[in-house]
This record gives sequence, C-alpha cells and structure tokens, in this order.
Amino acid sequence: LYRNGKQATVFVKVLGEYTQRDMGDADKGFFSNMVELSPTYQAITSGEPGHSVGRAVTITRVVAEELGGIKGKRLVGTGYPPLPGFELVSPVSFFFADDTGLLRQATYDLKAIMQGQIDRSRAMNPGSPAVKLEEFAITSDWTEAAVDTDPLGLDPALTFTPGPSDHKVNDFNTADNEDSVQHRLIGTSAPAFAATTLAGKSISLSDVKGRVVLLQFWSSAEPASTAALTIFNSMDIVYRPKGVAFLGVNHDHATMTTQSRIIATAKGAAFPQVADPEKTITNAYRVALVPCTILIDKEGVIRSISQGFDGPAQIEIAAKLDKLLAGEPLPVTVAPAPFTPPAQLKPAKPAEPAAPATPPATPVEEPKKP
Repeated sequence: LYRNGKQATVFVKVLGEYTQRDMGDADKGFFSNMVELSPTYQAITSGEPGHSVGRAVTITRVVAEELGGIKGKRLVGTGYPPLPGFELVSPVSFFFADDTGLLRQATYDLKAIMQGQIDRSRAMNPGSPAVKLEEFAITSDWTEAAVDTDPLGLDPALTFTPGPSDHKVNDFNTADNEDSVQHRLIGTSAPAFAATTLAGKSISLSDVKGRVVLLQFWSSAEPASTAALTIFNSMDIVYRPKGVAFLGVNHDHATMTTQSRIIATAKGAAFPQVADPEKTITNAYRVALVPCTILIDKEGVIRSISQGFDGPAQIEIAAKLDKLLAGEPLPVTVAPAPFTPPAQLKPAKPAEPAAPATPPATPVEEPKKP
C-alpha cells in the first residue's frame, strides 16, 4: 500500500498487478480503515479474542533491553495469540523502541497450549507417536522496518514505481481462468528454485529434471489445502513409479515450520515438502490462492494450473498426468468421465399392467371423392 499525498496505490506482488488513483477531497480517507489493522492498534488498545494479530491482557513487568541495535523496553505479560477463534491465554511480550515509541516486536509463546493439545490427541490415539515440543511461538518482527518520518508523502521513496513486468489494472484478477496473470505462465518455462524441505534437506527443481512434476502449494491456515495432502500422497504412490515427481510447497512463516511439518506428517504426505517462508517460489509461480496445483512436463514447461481441490479435480489431474507421461498435449479442460453404475445395480424396470381387452373397432368407410 502506497500513499504519497497525491495518489493511492495498492500493489499485489504475487500477481504483478497494481491499482492506482488520484486522491481528491473525497479520497483523503482512502484506506483510512487500515489503522484498524495496525498491530499496535489491535494488540494494545482494542483487540479481542480471535483477532488476527492478538491482544495483550495483562502486563506483569517491563524490562529494558536492546533488540537488533534498537534500545527499548519489553512489556511482558499474558494475552490472546494471533489465531482466529483462539481464546486460550498465553504468555506474550511486546518490545517498544525508546526513540520512536513504536512497537517493533510482538511474541506469543504457545508451547504449553500446543503441547497440551498434542498430549490430549495422543491420549485419544494411544498408538500415535509421542511428540515433545522444544519451542512453539509466533513472532511478528518490525526491527528492520523503515520508520516513515514523512507522513505527508514528500519522500520519493513512498511513491510506487512499477517494475517492468508489473501491470496496471482496474481490478485484481485472482480467478482461476485464462485471463488471470497466473495462467499466462502456461506454456512458459517453469521458474527454477532451490530451497530446503520442512525436514531441513536441500532440494531444487533441477533435482527432478526430465520428469513430469506436480507442485502442490498449500498452507496450514487453509484446511482444503492440507486435506489435499492425503489425496496427493495416494496419487504419488501410483504415479511415482511412472516417472512423476510430487513436490509440496508450503509458504507458512518460518516460525510455523515445526507445526507445518507435523501437519504434513499427520496427513500422511510422504512426498517432499518444500519450505517457502519468504514466498519466493509462491510469488514466482503467481500463486495467490491455495490449494493450487501446477503441472510441469518433462521439458520443464508449465502445462496446467488449477486452483481448489475436490473429487472431480483429482480425476482431472490424473488424466492430465497420464497425457503428459504419454507426451500428449493437454486439452484446455479434461472433463472427468461420467459415473455409470454397474448393470447389476440398475433397478429392474417394473412390469406394466396388461391393457384391458377391447372389441375390435368397426371399420368406418371413408366417403368417396367425386
């Protein structure tokens, strides 16, 4: 979001799109509601249980310290963590800079809460493996953020400058259709990447060069994408011997790595899970919504992009994989075969009652034509 006093601009990096408008008198409050999304505003003044940023409840002590070269004070107490619908109080701390008074870091320690949930789950499933958390916390950090010392927008750094591949639009297009920015990638070379997995192993796209590749983008915050992990693992068992490489791409924050790994394991996903905490891979593939599935052919060219996942989508993706393995071009859409019940399951057609016997009708002679 950019406001320089003359124009208001919203730039969505993953789409490479931005909207821009001049600010008249009626636009002086353009995006003024953004103040309600301020971490300080929610965490300190008016946050409620279930808000996306969290809330402090009590402050028990104040400690002077230095963080990243910034001198300040850390307020320590308890509060609600930044998890929607989460109403269990946990230890929290907030670090404020002495020079500006601004909030520079907020930390929520969820170790005890999450360990309790894991232990209760294991008690219900005695055969499941024991998990002992060493650390589980959520931290929002602004120690490297630049402080806006010119709110009137006179600093040129506050003016948006589009890049060579950025497009100005009236409305953002995140739809799953041929007009979206993401679908323009179809037919182009898949962006290369090198990263680590959730398990800490090095991995790159070049490791599976020459194979058909399925990328599944997911987040622990999106239930549909985590549920798809189980289905894709079943498909991986079938298609891996045929030459298909399944790769999950998880773009949760680095503080969620342990939790994301636990979720992937719980869902039975045995195929590699690439960690993308900075969303480098996600942005390169223009993934705005998850679950998102991208198919790459043996030559490294993107051939299919689909969002969402359900039963018909599984059939469609399997059909596309079969065609890519056979070296056949993909149609625009691959419709799943209609379900036809077996013959023995079709209900027998009831017998129609016999018509009552009627005497034959007396033929009527037609009048002769003159």
